[in-house]
Amino acid sequence: MKILFTTHHLDDFAGSELYTFDITRSLRSSGHDIFVYSPVLGKVSGKIKDADIEITDDLREFKEIDFDVIYAQHNTTAIIARSVFPKTPMIFCSHSAYHEIEQPPSIDIGIHSYVALHEEIYDNLKDNYHVSDDRIELIRTPINFDKFSYNSVINEKPKKLLVISNHYKDDVKKVIEEACSKEGLKCYHIGLPENPVEDVKKYIDESDIVVTLGRGALESLASGRMVIVFDHFGGDGAVTIKSFDALRAHNFSGRSFGRHYSTDEFVEEVRRLRNADREALSKKVFEEHEIARVSKKLLASLKKAKGTEVRSSILEGHLLNELTFLENMAKNAGRLGKETIEISRIVKLRDNEISGLRKVITTEQDKALLADRELKRKEKELQEIKSKSCVKLIMWFYRKLLSKRNDS
Repeated sequence: MKILFTTHHLDDFAGSELYTFDITRSLRSSGHDIFVYSPVLGKVSGKIKDADIEITDDLREFKEIDFDVIYAQHNTTAIIARSVFPKTPMIFCSHSAYHEIEQPPSIDIGIHSYVALHEEIYDNLKDNYHVSDDRIELIRTPINFDKFSYNSVINEKPKKLLVISNHYKDDVKKVIEEACSKEGLKCYHIGLPENPVEDVKKYIDESDIVVTLGRGALESLASGRMVIVFDHFGGDGAVTIKSFDALRAHNFSGRSFGRHYSTDEFVEEVRRLRNADREALSKKVFEEHEIARVSKKLLASLKKAKGTEVRSSILEGHLLNELTFLENMAKNAGRLGKETIEISRIVKLRDNEISGLRKVITTEQDKALLADRELKRKEKELQEIKSKSCVKLIMWFYRKLLSKRNDS
C-alpha cells in the first residue's frame, strides 16, 4: 500500500513523534510505501528518513502521488491533507482526549474512521464528538521489543530511581527527591527541556524504579522495571497486574486517581512496589502492545478504508494557503521549543526594560512635579518679597516726602 502519514511536529523525542517514528518504520519494513508530511521537522524526521521513508514539510511536493489512504494525526495537518487530496480515504488518529490539536477537525473533511490509543480517547470521540462505535477502533501504542526487551537484572533492594518526564514540575520534583533521600535512592531525571535523550532504554536498564507516565510507563514495564505513575496530572501509584488495565485506560497519565502525594505518601508508594509482578507485566505489554502486532491491526484498518468513497464539504485547495501560513508561523515560532522560550525570554527582558523605563519616567515626572512645586513656591516667595519690598519702598519714599515737607 501507498500510505501518507501526517503529523504536526517531528522536532523532539516525545509522544506523537515517537509513535510516528515507530509505526512508519514498522510498516516500511513490511514492504509498504510510506510518506510523511509534517510542517515542523526536526530531530525525529531525520531518523525517519534513514528508514527510506520520504518526508516533507510542504505537502504540495506529494500532490502527484496517488495514495491509497491517509493516516492523519493532528487536526490542522488532517485539514491540509484533505485540501490537497480531496478524494483519498482518511483515518484520523487521536493521541489525547484533552489537547486541542488532537481533537477531530471542526469541519467535515470526510474521515472514514478513527483510531483511539486508549479508552479515554475512545470515550472522548464517542461522547463529545458523537462518533459511532463502528467507526472507532482501539489500537494500542506500539512498543518496540527489539529495543525495550525484558531485562531480568534488578537490585533486590532498589538503589536507583529514574524520572522520565517532559513536564517535571517543581512540586513533583520536591516530593520525589525528598522521598529518594529518605529511602537512600539515587534519583535521576531525563526528558524535556533540560535533559532530552534519544536512548531512553539505557537509562531504564540502569534503574530499579521508574517514575513516569504514558509511553514511558509501557517502555519501562516492557523492560522489567517497577513503575510508579506520577507527573503533572498527579499520581496513580504503582503499576501492578491488578491495576494495569484501569491505569492504561487513562494512558498511565495520573488522571485515573490524580493523587498529589506528600513526601511521606510517596515513600509509602515506593515501599508498596512488587518485584514479583515485573515479568508478568512485561509479558502483558508484549501481548497487547508489541509493534508487529499493533502494525498488523492498523494495517487491517487502513486496508478497510482503501477504495472507499470520500464525502467531504471541503473543496480542493480550500483553506490550504491559510493553514500553510499558520503552520509556517508555528514552525517559525518553534512549537514551544527553544525558539519560543528565547522569544519569551526576550519579551520578558523587554517588559522588564519597559517597566524600568516607566519607573524612571515616573521618578523623573515626580521630580519634575516636585521641582515645579518648588519653583512655584519660590516664585510665590519672590512675589511676596517683591510685594514687601514695594511696600517698603513706597513707605520709604513717602517718609522722604514727609521729611522734605517738614524741612520746608
